[in-house]
Amino acid sequence: MRQCALCGRMYARSGQTTRCQQCAEQPRPCEFCGETLVLLKNNFTQRFCNQSCASKWKQRQPEFRAKFYTEARAKKISTAKLKWHQDHPEFADTLSSQLKRRNWMIGTRITPVPKADPFAKGSRGGNGRGPTEAEKILAGLLKDESPINNFVIRTGMGHCGYPTHYKADIAIPRLRLVVEADGTSHYNSKARERDFRKDNLLAALGWKVVRFSNRQILKRPTQVEIELRSLISTLKSTTATQ
Repeated sequence: MRQCALCGRMYARSGQTTRCQQCAEQPRPCEFCGETLVLLKNNFTQRFCNQSCASKWKQRQPEFRAKFYTEARAKKISTAKLKWHQDHPEFADTLSSQLKRRNWMIGTRITPVPKADPFAKGSRGGNGRGPTEAEKILAGLLKDESPINNFVIRTGMGHCGYPTHYKADIAIPRLRLVVEADGTSHYNSKARERDFRKDNLLAALGWKVVRFSNRQILKRPTQVEIELRSLISTLKSTTATQ
């Protein structure tokens, strides 16, 4: 005998069932899509509409994802796909012709539409592009502190999942101060996570990191300068007492 998990009554256990026959026959929703189950014959443990719902539910479980979506498996799949394409170069031409038949836009030249937002111009810099408009304004606000644009800070942690160095938008090395001008590319979750890791590591290396958005710098430079001057004053007093 076993106690029913729903009503609490004792029933004669049959197989792996956890409910009595009366409770098992009552309508209940699918645990994935929520639709009322159409019970299969004598299947008192049914939880999903069909195998599709069962598979989708399983794929969303954290323990399954941790076991299935691993870095080693991703590398193995990528290597296998690359090798297949190298062994079948004719497939590239076939795929290209199929894509062109299905999408008439492929191969055509699209004239870019100019952005009306004035803040979009020169909003992205770094990696050889030169300073952005916001970075130029920051450098002008701090010109008496000898700021350096794209200052390289060595991390010495290339073997620990961190880059060998970070580039600071604006840095004042003698005060160990980093000022970052963040554009719209810093707004998504992955970028915020990268910025968080960067700030934490630089803080551990003794640098003070402060961030402003491009819009703050371009629209309210006076407020930005007041905040920076206050921070610089604090850093100078701290350095003098050490």
